[in-house]
Amino acid sequence: MKLGSVRANKEADGKLRGFRVGLSKCSLLREGWLRTGDIVRDVNGVEVHDVIGAIGAYLRLRKEDHFEINLTRRGQPMVLRYELI
Repeated sequence: MKLGSVRANKEADGKLRGFRVGLSKCSLLREGWLRTGDIVRDVNGVEVHDVIGAIGAYLRLRKEDHFEINLTRRGQPMVLRYELI
């Protein structure tokens, strides 16, 4: 099953900032509150601009008991907080 897709988010000034999320209808990531069109800005304060950055953030988070994702949804900033158990 395809979990989703991501693509770089280019701002009006031409700079890459974050990445835009696209999720399939039955994506497990939806259960984590991500939505199609969300722009992920950073994970625990580490900026992510592409899949490689997201993988790097994941590798740093493996030993953490909580993390935060800063994102933009429909033009509004949001913070998603997770506790890993």
